[in-house]
Amino acid sequence: MTAVDRFHLGLVERVTRWSALALVAACAPLLGVDPRAAAGLALGGGISLGIVLFYRTLLAKCIGGVHRRRVRMVLWAVWLLKWPALGALLYLVISRAWVPVGWMCVGVVLVPAVATAMALKAAAGGWMRPGVMGARP
Repeated sequence: MTAVDRFHLGLVERVTRWSALALVAACAPLLGVDPRAAAGLALGGGISLGIVLFYRTLLAKCIGGVHRRRVRMVLWAVWLLKWPALGALLYLVISRAWVPVGWMCVGVVLVPAVATAMALKAAAGGWMRPGVMGARP
C-alpha cells in the first residue's frame, strides 16, 4: 500500500479525531463564559460529526462487501430517515430557542473547516510525511 493509499484510508478518522478535539477545545472555554453558546456549539458540532461518522459507516459497509441484503437495507433506511429526524431536531431547537442559532451554525461548520484545513495541508505536502498529525510511515 502506498503512502497516498494510507492517507486516503485514514483521512476520515483523522478528520473526525481533529474535529472532535477542535470542538472540545472551543466548547471548554466557552462553557465558563456562556453555557448556552457552548451548548449550541456542541450541538452543531455533534450533528456534523454524527453525519460524518454515519457516512463513514455506510461507506465502509457498502465498499467492504456487505452481502447481506438486510444490513444494506437498514443502512439505507437510516440514511433516508435521518433527514426528517434532523429536520425535526433543528425545528425544535430553533423554534424553542434552546441554543443560539449562530453558535449552532459555527459548530456545524467546524467539521468541514477542519477537513478543508487538512486537505489544504495535505495538498501542500504537510501530512504525507510520517509522524505528522497521525500520518503513518
